[in-house]
This record gives sequence, structure tokens and C-alpha cells, in this order.
Amino acid sequence: MPRRSNYLKKSASVGGRTMTYIEEGQGTPVVFIHGDIMSAFLWHNVIPYVAENHRVIAVDLIGAGDSDKLPPGGEGTYSFGTHAHYLGELLDTLAVGDGVVLVGHDWGSNLAFDWAMKHPQRVRGIAFGEALLPPFDWSDWPAMVQDGFKHLRTPEGGQDVLDNNFFVNAARPNMLRVLAPEEWDEIVRPYANPGEDRRPTLDWPRSVPFGDDDTEMRRVLEQQAHWLASTSIPKLHLAGTPGGIEMVGGRRRDTISTFPNLTVAEVQGLHWTPLDDPHGFGAGLAAWLKTAEAAELEDASRPG
Repeated sequence: MPRRSNYLKKSASVGGRTMTYIEEGQGTPVVFIHGDIMSAFLWHNVIPYVAENHRVIAVDLIGAGDSDKLPPGGEGTYSFGTHAHYLGELLDTLAVGDGVVLVGHDWGSNLAFDWAMKHPQRVRGIAFGEALLPPFDWSDWPAMVQDGFKHLRTPEGGQDVLDNNFFVNAARPNMLRVLAPEEWDEIVRPYANPGEDRRPTLDWPRSVPFGDDDTEMRRVLEQQAHWLASTSIPKLHLAGTPGGIEMVGGRRRDTISTFPNLTVAEVQGLHWTPLDDPHGFGAGLAAWLKTAEAAELEDASRPG
């Protein structure tokens, strides 16, 4: 399978901060958006499947990868709205134009949904996996996940993240593939310094609206699910087996099944599917893009 890790990152000034990204190839823009604890590195073995004939952009979200950290501001510094703002400004700076394909994982899926909702006429398709979608009952999460997230909601859990990198370190046992040491080193590198440098890895999980949480984030995610069930924009669900937060047999899969114009590609993995099964992820994405682009050409060739 294609493998590559020696990408040269580029940088752009966004709101007085430097954001970094990988850019490869030419053609239809395909924007890769990672989620919590990750960076553009999440996609390093997926990018080769689509970069040959597409303009691939894999972003480092603000506070992640080699992008700047924000000034210390305590809880909520790296809110969903803040991430969405910086991502939107970056894509404007990079002039992604129209016909954009968005590829997201974890919270990156939800950031993709957010951008698509704001710019539906500019979106050619949305590929996603392990997205935060309703329902949010505690029972819809694996027991091990429940325990970890309940811990994170306590003051002690928050300190455990900032002092001991708890949330990042908890990811490693939840992967099917054994990562090479240099892969793991690249994942943890942006969070090497204790304290506020690790704040992004705490703000994300604390944003998940569990149980009866009545929060703005819950309303945002429910609105995304409603919109996805109403739009005809082509969608690809890169569904992990057995999966993580979108686990096989879980009710989140039922939510996703209501989305029109949906293709499902099965990949092997728990939560971190682009790392667990980059071949399945990349091949599934490439096949979907090829089919969608062929259909567009066929439609365009029909007499008006």
C-alpha cells in the first residue's frame, strides 16, 4: 500500500496566528480535517491514495500539529466555535474555491459538517468517520469510554490531562494496529509540554454532550445531523469495524443511515481508523471520489 511520512508542511497567517498544513497535488480540492489529539499526520498514509489527481490539503487545527497554540485562557479556549473560525479563515486564505470535498475524522468530521452547512454550494462531497452525532445517552458509549469521559469531567481528570497527558496516552491502547515508535512520537510531539499546551486535548472531550447535558454544543451537533439527513450532497461514511464511537450495532449508525446520497465503505479499526486501516480508508475514499467524478461527467455530457 502507498506509504509516505516525509511531507513538507506549509504555513499561513490566520488571525495573527500561524497555521500549518500539508498541500499535495492539483485538481479538485480535498480537505482533510483531523479531530482530537491528532494533526495532519493522521492522514500520512491516506493522502497518497488521492493526491495524484486532486489538490490535497491536510490541516493542523489551531493548537495542534505545528500550528500555533492560543494564549492561555483556561477551559473553553479551544471551543468548537474557535476551531471552526480558524479553519474557515485558513481555507479562505488558501483559496480552496468551489467543488470542495471535505474529509473528516472524529471532531474533524463535525468541523467538515459545519463548513459544509455554511457553504453548501461550494461542497462537492463529504467523507467522514467516527463523527460526534446523536444520540448522546451514556448507554450509547462503550463502558471503557464512559469511565474515561466521566474522569475527564472532574477537576482531577482535567489536571490529569494537563499534567500527565492522560487523554493522548489513552489513545494508544485503543488502536488495532501497533504503531511504529516514530509514528507515536509524532502524535505526542505537539503535547510534550505539560500545562496549557495540552488544553486542546481537554476541551474537545469536555465538549461532548453526554446524557441530559443541555448545551449549545448538543444543539449544534443535533442540527448537523438534521441537516445531513436533508441535504443531497454526496456523502461517504468510512465505517470502522468494530468502530469506536460509531461502533457496529450502535444507534449512531442508525442516525447515519438516514442520510441521503450516502455510500458506506467498511474499514478495519476502532476509533482511529485512518491509522488502523489507512489502506481501507484511502482505497474507499479514492473509489468513492472516482465514482462521484464519473457520475458528474456523465451528467455534464447529457444534452440539456
